[in-house]
Amino acid sequence: MVQQTWTRAPVQGRPGLITDFQPCRTDSRAVETAAGIGFGLAVGRGSADDGCVLGQGAAATGTFDAQEFVGITGIDTTRYPVDLAHTDKYAQYDYAAVLTEGEIWVSPAAAVVDGGIVTFSRTTGRMSSIAAAADQPRIVGARWMTTASADGVAKVLLSGQLGAA
Repeated sequence: MVQQTWTRAPVQGRPGLITDFQPCRTDSRAVETAAGIGFGLAVGRGSADDGCVLGQGAAATGTFDAQEFVGITGIDTTRYPVDLAHTDKYAQYDYAAVLTEGEIWVSPAAAVVDGGIVTFSRTTGRMSSIAAAADQPRIVGARWMTTASADGVAKVLLSGQLGAA
């Protein structure tokens, strides 16, 4: 069947979906978080090699930059035919696609504006532009590329730069 009609304003994107065909880099990491990790969320370095956890652990002394940030979870469209619950997440021990550089859609926890800094909650992995603090570290080299309200969808650009060790 050929599509015959189009909406005037198509859906912008879904959390975890790479935005376009610009170059990007992804990594595969084993999910260590017992409850799993949803799509379009910030993840930190896990305890095992190539592992990841939702958000990240405690802040390094004297900094509000994300020291252990490794990327944002990408959507896995191959899950839908087998995941009848449509849980939109990677289960513990799954290998997650983690975007380390490029643009990705996310659902911000608070309103964001184009060009703003990107921070995330250490416990939920949700991003926003809330001022950097011990429980809300800044992602070094990341910027919002669109404006959106809380719980909407917005583009985040990751530069591929990691926080200082």
